[in-house]
Amino acid sequence: MITVYENKEAGGARVKIHERIYQTTDGELVGAGHADAATLYASAGKEVPRAEFEALGGVVKSAAQPKAAPKPAPVTKPKPKAKPKAAAKPKAKRKTTKKGK
Repeated sequence: MITVYENKEAGGARVKIHERIYQTTDGELVGAGHADAATLYASAGKEVPRAEFEALGGVVKSAAQPKAAPKPAPVTKPKPKAKPKAAAKPKAKRKTTKKGK
């Protein structure tokens, strides 16, 4: 059984295919990779008439469009550890001279 979601923008008269769908020699709709697949009925992204799709045995869900799969978390590279700084040299003191009294 092939299930798709109706295209609400087209008033429900059309359905949008989300995967490759094939027809068997008997006219039955099957998914990609099925042993009895004979000819391509529709490819992903194509819209077909709802009545035709249902007549061939397809099932239409009128719920909201399926949610996209959640995006995987981005891979973050660990920050390189900072090299320890060398101990600072003490600054030389300036010699001061007293102005004469």
